[in-house]
Amino acid sequence: MVWTRFLPGAALVVAVMAGVLKAGGAVMAGHWAYLLWLAIAATVGAGLLWWGAKGSTPKPGTARTIRRWAAALLGAGFAAATFWLAPYPVDVADKASIETPPGVVVTSDLASIRLDPSEAEPQSTGVAFIPGALVDPRAYIPLLTPLAQAGHPVSIAKPPLGIAFLAPGVVARAGAAFPDVADWVVAGHSLGGAVGSQQAIDDGAAGLILLASFPIGDLSGSDLPVLSVSGSNDGLATPADVEASKANLPADTEFV
Repeated sequence: MVWTRFLPGAALVVAVMAGVLKAGGAVMAGHWAYLLWLAIAATVGAGLLWWGAKGSTPKPGTARTIRRWAAALLGAGFAAATFWLAPYPVDVADKASIETPPGVVVTSDLASIRLDPSEAEPQSTGVAFIPGALVDPRAYIPLLTPLAQAGHPVSIAKPPLGIAFLAPGVVARAGAAFPDVADWVVAGHSLGGAVGSQQAIDDGAAGLILLASFPIGDLSGSDLPVLSVSGSNDGLATPADVEASKANLPADTEFV
């Protein structure tokens, strides 16, 4: 058995199984990129297990040995990334709140979830939402349902691999899904809010909502309406972080 092949192969196979168990239904509910990542990791892992178990003797030599172990470490890193990228699954007591909320039609495609008002008169302003890192996009449906119930169409992006930086142009995609919406407010949680702060400026959004987040750059000279919502016990976007972000936001930003 060749351990420099077998060990990273085993690590990849275990990481794929652990990632699927951790993510649950979020694997299929999110962007297709992580599902593809899992397929590649599983294929590479199975191939390395088979190759390592064959027991063919590697060629001797210090340089070859270093390269083999370097490749093994690379495989182990691939396995670690596979598990780390597993999204956090939605956790709700009532599945109807994410599948059939009252007054809202929920539809999903490969890149987004859309909330269509089904009872209220559609408004001219919609919300383009960017999830936090590695969070199941469905987790935000209950939070955003009241906006759709009030008539505001909502588009929740599905960032590739759960990383907001990989989801550019959310306003353009939301506009394509809802061509009758005249103005878009960009909203985002955590990393999604940080990325959204720049997209709101670049895409001419009508407003910005930061949830436990703060801007990437300096927006203090902008006339963009901004709402910053944070928690006093948040250990990630701490009150000190939010306080420090005030210098980079417009003077009339509302903090809640």
